[in-house]
Amino acid sequence: LIPAFPIDGGRILRAFLWYRKKDILSATKTASRIGSYIAYGLMAYGILQTFLFGFITGFWFVIIGSYLNKQSKQSYIQAKNEAVLSTLYALEMISLPQIEIPFETLIKEAVRKYFMIYKKSYFSVIQGDKIVGIIHMNDIKKIPYEQRDELIVGYAMRKASGFPTIDERESGSNVMKKLVYMKEKPQLVVVRGKKDDLILGFIGEDDLVSTIKFCQLNPEKC
Repeated sequence: LIPAFPIDGGRILRAFLWYRKKDILSATKTASRIGSYIAYGLMAYGILQTFLFGFITGFWFVIIGSYLNKQSKQSYIQAKNEAVLSTLYALEMISLPQIEIPFETLIKEAVRKYFMIYKKSYFSVIQGDKIVGIIHMNDIKKIPYEQRDELIVGYAMRKASGFPTIDERESGSNVMKKLVYMKEKPQLVVVRGKKDDLILGFIGEDDLVSTIKFCQLNPEKC
């Protein structure tokens, strides 16, 4: 119950400040700052305990304070990023221009004409005029070199149905939540159109970071 965010007492404090200020980001910032002050106090107390009563006694207070300080700062950063991304639509976070590899392209040609030139870790795969999946460099690494001039991208791609989806008009904060909870690499979210349900593109970790950096440079756009 110590009022140090993000532990329970800190969350109660943030809820109270949110109620008073009507601004969750400001409340989180204040609660996180108080959490850091308490964390520094615990570390200072731990160091004092070390000198007075021995290493073991004070060591745990230093560890707890250090962990609490780190979590307080990270929690505020996460809340700040969610607030920024909540002003954007998922469609606005897709990297442009999109570079797509045709389904029938040989693996060897995909490496030479796309991966080596554009230096990206993955590309969308299209069949006809529709996006059907992605091809990631890690998938290509699993294919023996001598087979890369025989197999096509469609053989090695990952189907779009294997990734979580999000509507084009959903907020960027929802995109971040979906990416955070993904355990397997690559962490990607499929963006689908609201009307025709076509795949419009993918959003990955790099796109998320780029969007946040853009908003920091251009706050009036977000």
